[in-house]
Amino acid sequence: MQFIEEIGGSIKPGQEMALQQWLVENEAAMAKAYPEGSEYLGTYVVIYTSEKNSGQWRTVVRRDSYAALDRAAAVAKDPKSDLNRLTREFIKFFDSSPTAPWSRSLYKAVVDATVYKSE
Repeated sequence: MQFIEEIGGSIKPGQEMALQQWLVENEAAMAKAYPEGSEYLGTYVVIYTSEKNSGQWRTVVRRDSYAALDRAAAVAKDPKSDLNRLTREFIKFFDSSPTAPWSRSLYKAVVDATVYKSE
């Protein structure tokens, strides 16, 4: 089974270059910090999109099961884990105001999905 999780958000004004530098320094550590069943694919800035309120930055993670979501949540919650520390540092760059654009999507591979014929 394969899933892609996409998390979008808006960066605090003026923090774009600081986030870019943080990612240069920490992206490899982020990839290593994810537990079995999850693979950090990277953080991307949106070049173009039809989405109006999903934020200009996206983090993409591959998951091999629903259980991988639970494992990652448990590791991220552990205050002693690298994923917890790195995530706390990472989210400081994001605009958490209630009006800031954001998004979160989970995509399931078509070959693994239950698909019905439309009538």
